[in-house]
Amino acid sequence: MLVHLRAKAVEAKRRNRLLPTPEALAMKAAGKVLSAPRRLAAVQRLAALGARLVARDGRIGALPGPFARWSGTPDTPAPARESLRAWWRRTREAGRTTTEGKGR
Repeated sequence: MLVHLRAKAVEAKRRNRLLPTPEALAMKAAGKVLSAPRRLAAVQRLAALGARLVARDGRIGALPGPFARWSGTPDTPAPARESLRAWWRRTREAGRTTTEGKGR
């Protein structure tokens, strides 16, 4: 019953807003990116490039604007230069070329 009432209250607030909240925009963007493998790969490449621009000694320091709270912790590591997907593809392709012609 409480969950139902909470859902009604949230929906009422959402209807009265002229603009979506930053969280709603972020979730919508994440949904778009995560729903398409090519978009995800492109965003991962952009994140790695951006991290190289702002990272010092493998760590991301304080960033301006809406990223300030996220990046304010001293232990925010920079993303890897190579995504897991790219590493997997590279190592799997390397494994295929070395095992070709060996009965596999």
